[in-house]
Amino acid sequence: MDYWQQWIRPHITSHLLGLLPFKDRAQYLYSRFYLHLMAMDPQNPLLSILNGTGWFSKSNHYIHIRPYDPLLYQFLNPPPAFTKHLPTFQQTPRPILQHNLLTELALYKSNYILSITSHSQKLLQMTMLTDRGPGLDCDVVVTAPALDQVSFMAWRCGIWGWGGKCICGKRFDRDHTPSMPSPAIHLTEIEQRIYKLHHQLLDRAIKYTLIDFLLNQRPWDKARNILDFWTISMSHRLKLNPLQP
Repeated sequence: MDYWQQWIRPHITSHLLGLLPFKDRAQYLYSRFYLHLMAMDPQNPLLSILNGTGWFSKSNHYIHIRPYDPLLYQFLNPPPAFTKHLPTFQQTPRPILQHNLLTELALYKSNYILSITSHSQKLLQMTMLTDRGPGLDCDVVVTAPALDQVSFMAWRCGIWGWGGKCICGKRFDRDHTPSMPSPAIHLTEIEQRIYKLHHQLLDRAIKYTLIDFLLNQRPWDKARNILDFWTISMSHRLKLNPLQP
């Protein structure tokens, strides 16, 4: 059972969320946070604490960390992603180092998820398109307002509206979005162009909907209005015509 859980969890994580397994995810976030530490304002209290203990970016040498030391001490040494940059660590301008590392991390993340299963590629294409900058996560919806995150995450996972009826009377899924009535959602001219471009670039098998586009672009209110409208519409239709077992 333990073996099965260790094998299946990364697959579930990549399929549903487009995230790395926990250990790799922790290292990924550690690397990005270390970049954040190096760019902090000199007056930041955390940076003052690190400077007082001689962390790597100041001392240029590793510090021995014992297992029972406070968690903060873990940040005294750079994460593994910095290894090949250490010889030129002090000479490399921080903006260049940040760009290179974020690009490498984004590429590592994509390759890792794609290596788990071929199905992950569609999820990546849907949630992290090529025109987005390096270092951005697939799980963009976690930056949405807290009250909307459950609904938005359900959409990403493909389980939003489960049990609801499309206007055609069949069970709702992503294929039925063109048939569903929608509130008047105004897209700016730029948004319309980007949305059309995405449709031209993506494979036809990918169910890239207006909701996916809105979640990628982050106009949360527009995505919320559509999903709320659909929730009310499907609830009303389900009461009139319950799904047959």
